[in-house]
Amino acid sequence: MQDLDFPVNFTFEKFTFANRLQVTDVKGQAIYFVKQVHEDEFSESSLLNIDPFIDEVKIFRDSSAAEALYIMKAVPWKDFTASFGFMDKDGQVLGYVARSTWVPELAAHYHIFDKHLQKVFIVREGLAM
Repeated sequence: MQDLDFPVNFTFEKFTFANRLQVTDVKGQAIYFVKQVHEDEFSESSLLNIDPFIDEVKIFRDSSAAEALYIMKAVPWKDFTASFGFMDKDGQVLGYVARSTWVPELAAHYHIFDKHLQKVFIVREGLAM
């Protein structure tokens, strides 16, 4: 992963068939282009952009989407409400992130694991007031 100049900004594209966003650095330079990928590109939920489940997200170098750098895929993990694996472009696992809360009104905890499933750290979401 390249060195980043923080803060980074996320700009979501509207009126698209799949979730897409552009990531830019503090100078406004494009860093990544992120696109949600559905198993079935032409399913009704994909076309209407109402699918609550993310099958796969690809991170590209730019908006041409010609070169995928990273892939994030949903993976089943019974101890967590949602979990995702992060891979490089060759499919090598880099690590995992898993959310652990069953009540949406409560703050979630995100457990970050390395590729060997060793917990690296926890991110705790604050309560919305």
